[in-house]
Amino acid sequence: MADARAKPAPSAEERAAELEFLLRLNREADAFLSNCQGEGRPLDESVQTFLERMAPRAGAMGGAVRVSPGARVNLVRVVGIDEDLGRRLLRNEKVRDLEGVASRYPLEVGKLKLGELLLVFPESLADKANARTEILAQELDGAVLSLSEVEVERELRQKIRALEKPVFLDDGRFGKYSLVKLLGQGGMAQVHLARVDGPSGVARLCALKRMLPHLSRDGHLTAMFLDEARVASLVNHPHVARVEDFGELGGTYYMALEFLAGVDSASMVDTAYEMGGIPVPYAVALASQIAMGLHAAHELTDLDGRSLGLVHRDVSPQNIMVTFDGVAKLVDFGVAKSQVQREQTRDTAVKGKLCYMSPEQCLGRTIDRRSDVFALGAVLYEFIAGRPLFLRDNDGATLRALLDEPVPRIAKARTGVGEELWRIVQRALARNPDERYPTALHFSSALDGYLKATHGAPSTSEIGAWLRTVFPGKAEEIAGWTTKLDRMPTEIITKPRP
Repeated sequence: MADARAKPAPSAEERAAELEFLLRLNREADAFLSNCQGEGRPLDESVQTFLERMAPRAGAMGGAVRVSPGARVNLVRVVGIDEDLGRRLLRNEKVRDLEGVASRYPLEVGKLKLGELLLVFPESLADKANARTEILAQELDGAVLSLSEVEVERELRQKIRALEKPVFLDDGRFGKYSLVKLLGQGGMAQVHLARVDGPSGVARLCALKRMLPHLSRDGHLTAMFLDEARVASLVNHPHVARVEDFGELGGTYYMALEFLAGVDSASMVDTAYEMGGIPVPYAVALASQIAMGLHAAHELTDLDGRSLGLVHRDVSPQNIMVTFDGVAKLVDFGVAKSQVQREQTRDTAVKGKLCYMSPEQCLGRTIDRRSDVFALGAVLYEFIAGRPLFLRDNDGATLRALLDEPVPRIAKARTGVGEELWRIVQRALARNPDERYPTALHFSSALDGYLKATHGAPSTSEIGAWLRTVFPGKAEEIAGWTTKLDRMPTEIITKPRP
């Protein structure tokens, strides 16, 4: 007999509200810890203040944390509850007189155990306690190593300098790669246009992505970086950026990707919008190309023919490059999930860019290849309409739009879009995965069929010529970079300099 007191399942609006809360909690914790690191605060002070500030923000009555990043550091901090009670809970002792619900989560980076976070919530938040504790723990464990530099500053900084010296040389070399031009830098890696020298003076260009030196001691981040390289290198398809090499040199991990002379499609959408938008046949053709690349990734198997179950999870305009030859290529498998990853991400982990996520990904449910189909449907809508489909002023409004609001007809944002294309986009964006295209190949076939029946499929040369008009002079600027090859020294350094 069902328990009459059982709590009813949360509504879609309640789930969206809780996910919005978790995202906000995650960002507040990240901002606080980043500030601690930027100000050089001691580890004990940072942990104490973090617990004092973030436990109440999570709705907890109090909590305790044990942090042990090294043999010389062992901190225990208790806030909001009796100190003896907090220590007993950390030791996992049974406590009969506990008022509320205790939720615990380990602090760990890769296989390195750093301690444990424990929070005590009121009974009313019992069903939300674990997710909230996990959010805070995952932010705290990633910062503990950096914060612990205060305790062992000299030793760690000497190691960092030892790593930086051989790999970020002022003369523009990294092993067999000669650096030509800095293309960009994010929070985790730096990307250079680089030359790699071959036999008999033959040289070629690549995009060299190097993990920032001070992050190389973080086992979790290193595993994520290598997972991206490992997964992407398995995909061999014309519409997926090729990984040519990856490895480690002087303590720094790197990957070399094929150099793509083009622009990211987010820039393409924004710039083309000012000129009337991307021609609809070009938008459809580019989406079809990416769908084929996605299908190749989804179909990957091991040597025994077993599916690797790869899901990209971050299909977005920022991760689609379009070359001046009119070819679209999918990049960045940094948050992809597959069976070959050493640093496994759970199916339910929320990764990627919010306004392109499938509903099931937003709600923390198990995802498969159809989640990428949904994301590509949102990208195609943006290609045609000129603006992101679900993006709103804040995360909560974006989530509500993605989960509940009707998808507006494309014709309202772009005239001349017929019913057949609208039906194709609608199916890709079905909120129920069972109602979507079952594979990216089916999506691509529908798009190709639409082109053949209406405008005719544009050639890549036509798309490339149009892209050059959108970015006048850009292709020539990129081509000019290659002239530096003749001026670059040909010496190859195989070992770090002393």
